[in-house]
Formats: sequence, C-alpha cells, structure tokens
Amino acid sequence: MDKHTAIFAIPEIDDITINEARRLFLAYKEKGIISNSNFDDDTWTLNNETTGFHFNFQIDKNKFRQFGDDLKITCENFKTYLKTFIVCQMGELELGSLRSIIYCTKRIVYNRAEDLDAFLESNNGNWIGRITEFFSMIPAAGREKELLDWLTLFDDADERVRIGKDGSRRSLASFESYFRFDDIIKRFWSESQDDDEKLFFFPIWMWWNISGVLPLRPCEFVVTPRNCLSTINGKHTIAVRRNRIKGSGKVKSYKIDTDYEINRYAIPEKLTKEIEWYLDKTKGCTEADTHTLFVTKTHYAKWERCTPYTS
Repeated sequence: MDKHTAIFAIPEIDDITINEARRLFLAYKEKGIISNSNFDDDTWTLNNETTGFHFNFQIDKNKFRQFGDDLKITCENFKTYLKTFIVCQMGELELGSLRSIIYCTKRIVYNRAEDLDAFLESNNGNWIGRITEFFSMIPAAGREKELLDWLTLFDDADERVRIGKDGSRRSLASFESYFRFDDIIKRFWSESQDDDEKLFFFPIWMWWNISGVLPLRPCEFVVTPRNCLSTINGKHTIAVRRNRIKGSGKVKSYKIDTDYEINRYAIPEKLTKEIEWYLDKTKGCTEADTHTLFVTKTHYAKWERCTPYTS
C-alpha cells in the first residue's frame, strides 16, 4: 500500500532525521500529495484529493530575531527543523491540522509570551502537545535552559487547557432554531422554481435531509460517490464514504480510496428522486477527478462566473 510515515525513535532532530524527512517529502511528491514544491521552499502545495493546502514556512526575520537570539538558533535552521517535524507527522495527522501547527508555532516565536495567560490568549491550545513535541526535538546543545523554560510553559498551558475542557459541552442553538431552519428549507425546496438556485443549494438540502438520520462528518459527506444510488431487493440505497482512519491510529494516505470505506444505507424514495434530479441536471457538467457527487460548475454558474482552474 502506498503510504509513508516515520516513527520518532530519537531524542532530537539531527542530520539523519533531516535527510529522512527529505526522502519522505519526495515520496509524498511522487504520489501527488505534494506538488510543485521542493523541501527547501518556503511554501509547499499539498492536497488530499478533497482540499488543497499551502504550508507556509516563511518566517519574518525581524519578528524572529529575539527568539532566535535567546535560543541561539538561526531562522533557516529553525525552519528546517520545523519542516522535518511536519513531514514526519504526515500520515498521522490531517493536512489541515499540520497547517495549524505551523501557524501556531510561528505565532509562538513571534509573540514571545512571558506568562501563561498571554500564551493561551494568543495561541490555539489544541496543538500545545504537538508543539511541545517539536520543541523537545530541537537540538538542545547550548540552549538547554531556554528550551526547558519553553517546555515548562507548554506543560502549564496544556494542563490549563485540559482542566478547562473537563466536563465542558459544545453550546447548541435553541431547539426552536432547528425547527425554524427545517421549516425554511422545506418551504424553499417546495416553492422554488429556479433550477439554478436549487442546484446551488442542493448540497445544503441533501445534508440537512440525510444527516438527521445518518450522522456524517462534512468531509465524509462531500466525498459521496457520483454513482451513489442503487436499488437492492426493491429498496433504494445510497453509498457514502466513512472515514476508516479517524480515531483508529492507522496511517493516513491522503487518498480517498484508502482513507475512506464505502457503506450503503437504505433511503426513502423522495430522497432518491431528488438525488436523481441533481444527477440529471448536472450530467453535462465536468466531474471532479475524484468522481464525487457534487460538481462545482453549478455554484459558480449561479453568480455567472466561470469555474476557476484550481477549483
């Protein structure tokens, strides 16, 4: 199976680790996950077949100077260490998560927060653990005390975040809001005579009608196969993709066919007919390379715009 990963079994980043990261970078590039980029570039272009990402490693040298002087580390060396860490995390974390770690790490070296509250206010606590892991792998020779100070701050921040999250629940809107939205979307769908308008909003309509009984993450929903409908023993079914990697500890390939598995579920005839309507109305549109249900042309056509080349 075409997957690439690395297991950290070393106390810190060294030349061997950097060379291994360069090898992994080329392996991901050969598979099309990284494109039009080189390891030494400040910006990398990546995709997981559903979304494009840019990893921006460019660092403002003026903002970095105080941090660099304190840790006796050059901007270029720090970037190389960060790139090495990020490449070696590929296969374990989503690309969006890796981009967030890069962003938060840059904010840390820019802001130089001197106390815990200021640090938590200026940084996303979700990535403290990963950033701690990165800082612990920066070569320590000549900067032991400075690194220890940062690691202590990260540990305190991580503890604060964990305590703050214990027992917390996501705030939901009032029940009246959900019923109101349900009424609005049903009325819109039954009364609209504008096909362009309905094609534009079809993903929202379908999401609302399917996710109430079949919980799907947004990333699972948008990769629904184009040929999703079938009739089995007289029952209408829909094929959807479920993420087989999430929470499993398995390596991510950033490829739809390997990171997702197909599952079929029975659906009512009304939903089947509406999906058939969408398929018929979009049969002349260019399909995505990933052969997913939704097309982009209808969303740009609504506003009389051409579909961008990169869409």
